[in-house]
Amino acid sequence: MTFPYASRDDMIRHCTLDEVVALTNLSDASATTIDEDVLAQGLAGAAEEVDAYVGNRYSLDMLHGLDPAPAMLIKANCVIARKDLDGVNTRESVLEAYRDIIRFLSQITKGMATLNLGSSQPEPPRDSPQFSAPAPVFTRDTLSDYGRF
Repeated sequence: MTFPYASRDDMIRHCTLDEVVALTNLSDASATTIDEDVLAQGLAGAAEEVDAYVGNRYSLDMLHGLDPAPAMLIKANCVIARKDLDGVNTRESVLEAYRDIIRFLSQITKGMATLNLGSSQPEPPRDSPQFSAPAPVFTRDTLSDYGRF
């Protein structure tokens, strides 16, 4: 089960109350309250997308247990939910924010960015090759006389 990193209040802080009302009531322009079910589904779906990126580097159980969640995960959850809830004709500013956050999440996947969790270090990539080799036979010292004969 996926747990959203962002809450209803986080989404309102990221957008505005009016925008969240509009995003959760696309078929009812006269609505004045947030459709809580639509918002919850949007945040959960967005969290699944975030998990697909960060789950390669961090333990999802550990991330889901953090309270509060890392600020960048809250932001990513809100940006992705906003794009998903925006409907078919997504605004260009929303798409650009989405592209930016996906670039950041991709950098986390590649190990080029971290979530700055302090003492919690990212896990090594799963199913990555492991390398080991014996000590080198030829070194600068053992080859120092080579070619001097």
